[in-house]
Amino acid sequence: MSSIIFFALGSTTTGLYAAGWPAGTNTQAANATIYFYSIDPQTAAATQIGQFGPGLGSFYAWSLSTGSSTLYFADYQNLYSIDTPSGKATLIGGTSSVIPGGLTYENGKLYAASGSPTAVWTLNTTSGAATQSASVTGAGLAFAGLAPITPPVTPQVLPQFAFGGGWYTALYFTNLSAAAVSFTVSFTADNGTPLVVPSIGSSTTVNLAPQATAILEAQNVGALSEGYAIASLPAGVIGYGVFRSSAPGRADQEAVVPLSGVSSQSSTLIWDDTNLVTGVAIVNPSPVANTVSIRVWDTTGNLIGTSRSFLKKLVEHPAFCR
Repeated sequence: MSSIIFFALGSTTTGLYAAGWPAGTNTQAANATIYFYSIDPQTAAATQIGQFGPGLGSFYAWSLSTGSSTLYFADYQNLYSIDTPSGKATLIGGTSSVIPGGLTYENGKLYAASGSPTAVWTLNTTSGAATQSASVTGAGLAFAGLAPITPPVTPQVLPQFAFGGGWYTALYFTNLSAAAVSFTVSFTADNGTPLVVPSIGSSTTVNLAPQATAILEAQNVGALSEGYAIASLPAGVIGYGVFRSSAPGRADQEAVVPLSGVSSQSSTLIWDDTNLVTGVAIVNPSPVANTVSIRVWDTTGNLIGTSRSFLKKLVEHPAFCR
């Protein structure tokens, strides 16, 4: 990056980008060519994509956005969208008398800061129109950046985690965001005590670079051990589990299972007992006892059975009902 002069740095949910000039360029020249770059957040290496699109109206108040799947650019009183594969810009519209800077996207809104008046604005991403969100006192916001609130992690649970006795389980995690993340995965046995997974332990920290994937494996070794896994996933990280059953005389069988939110209160499953056996794992990770209602319908929509399962709080009772 030392050979490039950047004037704006921004990101989407999948990449980090910048606009600027090669070193030695006369940045004051009226015909200076501005280029668009992708940035490797791990090495800071810059790759030139192409010429940067808009005709710039003023040397100050240039800002690329952060936090959105679309990359936005503010140039003086105009809002653009940027085509990241090419660097070309499409004018969305004017922002009236507002000179926006520090673009950041959060909870479906594009925010901007201005120094005169000193305020925070929302920008309409289809017209460019600015609406004042809040006035600011005690601080100047001219050419300032805005930082989004760090989103809370989302606890996700795999209700069945089994290894040994013919079973293998793996957890896959992928970071779709443009930033490196770290999160914790913990394992609990059916009786609520820590479940020690060979080579992993009862808890581990997963570190993921942008776009990277990590795998946690519990091998089919020794006697059967069962429990569940909870992962506190940051925004942009997805995960799922893979089960494998091995038995002499037949091919291994595998199934892929998505993780569930710990606050999930309902689930719909397809079942088939004509030639198969369908099993359901239910976990209560909270310290409060709960009762689970189960209803079963046949293929024609007739209710053929109901049941209620009482799950005590985790510290007193096995977490699974099968």
